[in-house]
Amino acid sequence: MDNMSFDSEKFTAVWQRVTDSRSVSIPAEIHKTRGAVQTESDMLCGMMEILAQDAECLRTLTKKCQAQARDTLRCMARENLRILKNRGVRYFILKGGADTRRCECKTFHAVSEGLRAIHVSAVSLAEKFTSAAEDCKDPESYRDSTYSEFAAIKKRHAEISARLIGNIMA
Repeated sequence: MDNMSFDSEKFTAVWQRVTDSRSVSIPAEIHKTRGAVQTESDMLCGMMEILAQDAECLRTLTKKCQAQARDTLRCMARENLRILKNRGVRYFILKGGADTRRCECKTFHAVSEGLRAIHVSAVSLAEKFTSAAEDCKDPESYRDSTYSEFAAIKKRHAEISARLIGNIMA
C-alpha cells in the first residue's frame, strides 16, 4: 500500500466524476488518512530499527558487565523486545508483512560506551514515542496510550543507563 504513490489531482478528478458534481467538496480526512499512514509507517520503521539495535546491544552488554547490573540490563532488553513485538503488529497492519530486518549492535570497547549508546537511543525513542502519542488526535485511539506507555519505558531506560554509567565512573 505504501509503495503506491498518491496523486491528489487524479483523486480529485475521480471524486468529482463519482459525485457527479464539481461543487461537492472532498472530505479532508481522506487526504489526511493517507498521509498519516505514510508518516506513521516511516516513523514506525525507524523506531523498530532503534529498538532492535538497543535490544541486541543490551544482550551484548549483559555478557560484559558485572553481575549486579546484568539483571537490570536483561530486564531492559526484555522490555525492548516486548515493545518491538507490539510495534511489529502495527507494522504488519500498515505494511501487510512482517519486519524481517535484524540489527546488530555497534561495536564498543568499554561497557560505558555501550551504555552511552543505549542512553542516547533511549532518549531519542522517548521523544519519538511522545511525539507519536501527541500526533494521535483521536482520544479513543489505543495508539495514544501505547505510545505514551512506551515513551515512559524509554525514559526510564535512559535514567537507568545514566545511573549505571554513573556507577561505572564513580
